[in-house]
This record gives sequence, C-alpha cells and structure tokens, in this order.
Amino acid sequence: MTTDQREFSRWDMKKRKDLLKKKGICFKCCASNNHLMKNCKHPIQCEKCDSELHPTALHVTESNTRRKTFNSSETANNYGGEGTESNHTLARSELLNQLGVTSDPIPYRLKSCAGVTEASGRRAVGFCIQSIDGLAYHKLPPIIECNDIPDNVMEIPTPEVARAHPHLRHIANELPPLRKDVSIQLLIGRDLVDVHQVQGQVTGPSASPFAQKLSLGWVIIGDVCLNGRHKPSDLSVLKTNIQHDGRGTIFTPCQNSLHVKVQGPLNNGSSQTLDFKGDSVFYTDRHDNKIGNSVEDREFLSMMDQTFHMDSRGNWTSPLPFKNTRPTLTNNRAQVFRRAINLDNSLKRNPEKLKQMCEFMENIFNTGAAERAPEIPNGHECWYIPIFAVTHPKKPGKVRAVFDSSIVHQGCSLNDALLSGPNLTNNLLGILLRFRKDSCAIAGDIQQMFYRFFVNERDRHYLRFYWYEDNDPHRKMIEYRMTVHVFGNRPSPAVATYGLRRAVQDADTEVVSFVNQDFYVDDALTSRPTPVEVIDLMRRTQKALDKEGKIRLHKIVSNVQEVLDAFPPDDLGKDIKDFSIGDDDNLVQHSLGLAWNLSSDCFIFQKPDADVPFTRRGILSKVNRIFDPIGFLSPLTIRGKMILRSFT
Repeated sequence: MTTDQREFSRWDMKKRKDLLKKKGICFKCCASNNHLMKNCKHPIQCEKCDSELHPTALHVTESNTRRKTFNSSETANNYGGEGTESNHTLARSELLNQLGVTSDPIPYRLKSCAGVTEASGRRAVGFCIQSIDGLAYHKLPPIIECNDIPDNVMEIPTPEVARAHPHLRHIANELPPLRKDVSIQLLIGRDLVDVHQVQGQVTGPSASPFAQKLSLGWVIIGDVCLNGRHKPSDLSVLKTNIQHDGRGTIFTPCQNSLHVKVQGPLNNGSSQTLDFKGDSVFYTDRHDNKIGNSVEDREFLSMMDQTFHMDSRGNWTSPLPFKNTRPTLTNNRAQVFRRAINLDNSLKRNPEKLKQMCEFMENIFNTGAAERAPEIPNGHECWYIPIFAVTHPKKPGKVRAVFDSSIVHQGCSLNDALLSGPNLTNNLLGILLRFRKDSCAIAGDIQQMFYRFFVNERDRHYLRFYWYEDNDPHRKMIEYRMTVHVFGNRPSPAVATYGLRRAVQDADTEVVSFVNQDFYVDDALTSRPTPVEVIDLMRRTQKALDKEGKIRLHKIVSNVQEVLDAFPPDDLGKDIKDFSIGDDDNLVQHSLGLAWNLSSDCFIFQKPDADVPFTRRGILSKVNRIFDPIGFLSPLTIRGKMILRSFT
C-alpha cells in the first residue's frame, strides 16, 4: 500500500466516499471510473479483514468510525432460535436511523418462505452489543437494513412467565421486565455464532417450557400458558422446511435422505421412457405439462398391478376396483326388478327393437360375457344393475344394451363405491396428426373391447341383472350376472385401456408404442411411409393381442389397396369388403367422429342440415354440430363463433 493509500484509508468514511463520488470512481473496486458499483464485475478482497464486500481502501477501522455500543434492552433480544434462520445480522430502518447510519443502499437478495425477492438497504459496520448486566460484549458483524425481521413482542420472556412455572422460578430475577415502548429492531444471524452458544439449560416436566442461558441472557422456549390456556388465534411460523414430497415441516430434514430431481430429458437427451400406465407424468419438460395422477388414481394403478392376471382360460381377469372406504351396498333387487318389468313392456311395444336387443344379448351369452346367476352366499354383498336399450342415430338397425351403474339405492350407487381410475386415453389431436403424417394410413378396431376383460368370481355378484330366460322374450325374466367389466361402470374405460396395454407389454418396441400412443380407446389409427411397414406393424399387433389375451383387432381400413389385399376379408371393415379403392369415389370410413374418404385420402365434412332459429341457442347448436378437432374448417366456423360472441 502506497503512502497516498494509507493517508486515504485514515480519512473518515464519509470523506472517502465523497471523493469517490466526485471523481466518478466505482465504490466496489475503487479502480475505475468507467462503470458503477452495480455493474462492477471485478473480484475484490480486503487485505485487512479478508472481506469480499469492500476493497482495502474502504476498510473501516476504529480510528475512522464512530464506535457505538447498544445493549439488548434497547433493541430486544433475539428470541426463540436467536436468529439462526438468518445467515446475516439484520436491523430495521428505525435502528439504523437512531445510530446515524447514512451509507448508500446496497442491493441484496432476500430468500424466505415466501420466495426470493430483490431488495436494497444500508450497511452498518463497527457497532457492538452488550448484555444488560454488562458481562457479555460482542462486536457485531456488518448489519444489513431489512424491515422483514420478526416483530412479535409476545414471544419475549418475562419474569411473570418464569414465576408461573416452578422449574423456572429461580431465573425470574434474571429476566428484565417487558418494556412496551421498545420494539424488536435487531436480528442477530449465524454470522455471529458466539451469541447462539448455549451456556446452560433448565428443563421441566414433559410438554413444559424450558429455558436456555445464552451470553446475552436467558430465553424461554415452548408454550408458557398454564394448562394450554390462551392459545394464540394467529400462528406465526418463522422457519419452515419443505420436504421433497412438497409438505412443510418445522423440523430440519434428514441430511442422509437424498432426493434427486432430474432437470431435462433423460437418456442423453432422448425422450423420457414412459410406462404404459403413464406413471411418469410427474416428470415435466417443455413438451409436457400434464397433471400427475391423484391419490385415488395411483391407488387404482397399484391395485391393477397386484391383481390383474391371466386366468387358466387365457383371459385377463381383475376385481372391481372398490374404494378403500365406501358405504355398504344394500340389496336393491326389488328396485331393479321393477325397472326390468318396464323394459319388458317397452320392448314388446317395439318388436323390431326387441329383436335387435335379443340379438345383442345372444352375442353376450355366446361369448361368455354373461351367465346365469347362482345363489348369493349368506352374508355376501350383492348389487343389481338395470339395463336399457340405446340406439345411435348414425347407426340405424343397431341396438346396444347399456348398464345403469349409477342407479341410486338408499343414497348410494355402484359407481359411487368404485375408483374411476386415471384418464389413460390418448390425446385425440395427437393421434389424428400422427395419422396424417405419412402417405400410407391404416385404421382398425378392437372387437368388444370391454368384454375382453373379465371380473373375478367374487365380484360378479355386484353385476347381477334381469333378462329373459334363455333369451326368449316369451319366457319370464330371471337373474343373470355379467362376467366382464361392463359398459356403464365408471372404471371400465381405465380397466380396458390398462388391460390392452398390459397385453402387449412384452411385445416388440414398435407394437408397444403403437398400442400405447396411437389407440383412442378401441380405435387404432397410424401411418407409415410404405405399405409394407403398415402391413407388418398391423399383423404383429394382431398377433400380440390375440396371443396375450384373446383380443381381436379387426375392421381394418386403409387408403392403399395393397394394404387391404394383405388381410382376409373377415378382418376388413364391413363397408369395404366388396369394394376396391378407386371403384367408388365416395368410399367413406367413419372413425373417431370424422369421415375419411379412402379414395382421395381426405377428411370430408357435411354441412348440418337441421334448420335452427336465428337465436343464440340456435347458432350455438349449429356451430357445435361441426366436429373438427384438427381445425381444418376454422376459417369457416370462426364466423359463426364471431356471430355468437356478438350476441353476448
């Protein structure tokens, strides 16, 4: 250090800063007038105190600063934890004003339970603190101005508190009385470790407060009200740790518990490998913000993992996924029998509908999806489900029996007692975009998908229903029961999708990817660059599904004749068995709500025919009748939506 530098360091701090300010010199490095302190990137370290917060030229010595000592009674002790949650000593603006601190504010980052905030405040150095009795004296580290320190004076120990507890009475005289005119203005952090050292401790009975002797005085920790009276209405949490599972705790987490959170894709930059249940959805990246499974969804998946199995006949079987806590299902036989009589009367008034319904039920009985119901064991729970006939306006001549599992009896239904399972259905838009990716497209359908997955013997008593004996409408109605997961049960879609993916989990990677990503419930759609690739993929998928669960993938359609010729007629869609692509320009296949013209390989749309009134409801009905998930018709439909908006 030169003679001029030594002379400069003897100056009063205000005089030194005034000179630097006049010359436009950086307050941090004191070496350049080309930048300000906030933009300074020069590494600095004081040669006298090794501080990295100021250069040697701005070091503060007792000869050039006012040393001011203040005692704990003027600023209040650091209560309950002695400020160990702070790594710096902090003071309120009021205290720094009283001490005459006039330094320029410096920026700093404050990290608390509420998050990280950028702040600035004065910095005070050269001060000391002593206890009231004058026996303890400490030189304070640099103090940073911060008005967010705790200020609850009710936490201050008083002589009255100590006298209320027999084991603390002997320290009552060592506690000063509470001064209501003095507020908490100083928080001593871990940068002055000496004041946090425990010199003595007084404990009492279980759950009673205890006292610790620190160098600056005594502190009392715990609930000081006798018998737990006068509980505070407001809870102040000054220190909270967040565990790796997101829960808060006042205890310090175990340092030996390691939690690794991967930021970014796995496998050297490749996409993360997801299992067929989507159980990795808690991992997110810029391509995926899907919400993770709920507690009940994970319970459902755990149950399926443990109980889903293939029986001796080669059928996938599982129990009904009941909730852990559910009400008891009372016998609703009489209620459902009345519904069955009403169905009988309705069908006999419509002979054609009755015929179609009997044909549907005949197929159910022939495939083993339903059986005559045996006697209910004594004390065994059971449930009856009414059935009703459903027709589709776009599929005339076809009737389907649907089970009403939502029927309520004595305040509860079967669906209320079942876990619904996670939504394992793939994104429709993603499937359609991949379907249009390559020139050779193909689509297929799982035959009676729900009926490919059986219910175990014990739970079939919850699937009892009434139908004609031997499927003869002229005979009486008797009790049957379903042996499979039925259309109408809340968890059936999740069970079926889980089972479909489980059936191919041991197949080759391309088949697994096809089933996991390009199936929308029972509809399969994909595309490949060449017919050979499409044919090979579909055949391998058919083989894997049939081998591992007797699941049939059929109703195959394609926009390439070579692909259609590669499959037997029974596996093709019924509308194209007798046609060839090119023979009919209007050869249309309906899939996922869209009309696909096989000859032109285009989606086609029809204008809604129904005349509707020119009202808000009428226009809303008209606009929503056009199903266009990809948005091909957005330039057209947007006009209807704009008209609809003008009505609001």
